Amino acid sequence: MKRITIRTVAIQAFFVCMIFLFLKNPQHYYFVPLFTLIGNAVALFWVQMHVFRTLKIRFVPLEKGYLKHTIRKSSSFFFSRIAATVYQATNTFFLGLMYTPGNVKVGMYVASDRLVGTAKTAFSPIADSLYPYMVKNRDFKLLKKIMLVIMPPVIIGCIVLGIYAKPFMALFLGSAFYEAGSILRILLPIIAITPLVYMLGFPTLSPMGLAKHANLSTIVSAVVQIIGLSVLFLTDIFTVHTLCYITVISQSTVLFYRFIIVWKNRHIFTTKELVSDVLET
Repeated sequence: MKRITIRTVAIQAFFVCMIFLFLKNPQHYYFVPLFTLIGNAVALFWVQMHVFRTLKIRFVPLEKGYLKHTIRKSSSFFFSRIAATVYQATNTFFLGLMYTPGNVKVGMYVASDRLVGTAKTAFSPIADSLYPYMVKNRDFKLLKKIMLVIMPPVIIGCIVLGIYAKPFMALFLGSAFYEAGSILRILLPIIAITPLVYMLGFPTLSPMGLAKHANLSTIVSAVVQIIGLSVLFLTDIFTVHTLCYITVISQSTVLFYRFIIVWKNRHIFTTKELVSDVLET
């Protein structure tokens, strides 16, 4: 985890510094993928050297049937990762069908969606750092405490931002994006539920022996998203705002699914806590 953290921080620091140094006008957009490629290439080389020299891990021939077994065993993770990208891909696809390039409404949606995505990214390190700890210690009491600490300020912040969404967008992105506040307001529930979605995912379900449901919830959400957008398109009621409502519903499906699974298997919490109390005694 230490090596992964150092690598990730180094890549992001390099990327941000290069953007500030070289990106001077819109014609320099090609620097973005270039610096991303350089940063990841250096990180890959760095990690490979660590693997070879320090961990003494070398390439070896695969055993017969190993590849087939691994693909079958990890297929749910593979499809869940694809499903995670469906939200963005399908929204972009349907927006492209309904609106011309450069449409003002599309620009406002993209700006709002990027802000929501940035906010979601801010919660990711919490779940990422909890995951190895939870798998090792199964400390569900700590997980509950973290939720109780994080959720009140997140909910209050979303309510305040919802009230002042339009002035916020105008202040943050310019007066031309004032009306984008109405779009951001619809998408705010996604930010509000994100900490719960992340923490009820692998940090909770893996220690419970239910990691497959973390993947299935993402796949179910993607199906809901595709069906919802298809219905909007076929019934001719597709707009940026209805798109946002479907997106909120599909993202909420992940939380609902994971909550139901955790609730149905809540006896596991009691068992773990009893064992923990006995060991402490």
